[in-house]
Amino acid sequence: MDESAGASATEPRRGSTGARDDSRESSGATVERDEYGLAADERTGSTPSTAITPSAIAGPTVSRILLHQPPSDSFPPPPPPPHPTHFTILDPLLQSLHDAILDLPHSHLQPLLHHTSLQLPDPQHFADLINGYINGYTPFHHACDLGDLKKVQILCAAGVDRGLKDQIDGLTGIELAREAGRSEVVDFLESLPPQ
Repeated sequence: MDESAGASATEPRRGSTGARDDSRESSGATVERDEYGLAADERTGSTPSTAITPSAIAGPTVSRILLHQPPSDSFPPPPPPPHPTHFTILDPLLQSLHDAILDLPHSHLQPLLHHTSLQLPDPQHFADLINGYINGYTPFHHACDLGDLKKVQILCAAGVDRGLKDQIDGLTGIELAREAGRSEVVDFLESLPPQ
């Protein structure tokens, strides 16, 4: 017989951490613990919903928070989109315009804007698109911040509103370019007549 096996058979069995439960130590009982340090009687069984079962791992505070969550129907509904007539059309177009500014070379921007203007024949819808915000910035803000002069020129020619402020810092495109040290973009925007 292996010596270590004999020793474990005579000694009280400990968990993988080798810790004994101090509260039960006075009674002489040894508590087996798993790799997380939980005693066998502290472990929760697997239940279909953990949101209503107190968790020994998370502790009583988290368990109380989870138990007292308000029903989901008590939250107010989200506000309606700002332009319900064309919001569903603009959403993917706006995302592709932002993606083109951030990820594609400037040679892709002009054809994208041309194709988009054909999809949105109403000038107001096209203006809403090129001045549309995602995560607080318009495509123009991104182009100015990146310092891509060609993209800035293309957007200005398309009729972008250069006076819009970003929703994060309240800065216009020229202010973002100035802050990022994009002197070429700043010089170009300063040379344009006011809108």
